[in-house]
Amino acid sequence: MTSLARDEQLRNDYKTLMMMLSADFGEEGAHTDIFRVFESISFGGQNLVFSDETVMFKDIATVAGGTRDTYYTWAGQA
Repeated sequence: MTSLARDEQLRNDYKTLMMMLSADFGEEGAHTDIFRVFESISFGGQNLVFSDETVMFKDIATVAGGTRDTYYTWAGQA
């Protein structure tokens, strides 16, 4: 999610926006005919904003009962 330096309402608004983008312009989105949020090839690059292998956003608060709520518990240590 976003930095905890931001207030909770702003973080929730940002999360809602990202989930809507995923639903509308993700791999199975309703509007992929006009834009694909996870595809960089049409812009002449690779992995420009997100990995080109990304297919959707997931609310990590809902995964494993919310136990994966930080970058490190979700993705692992670097």
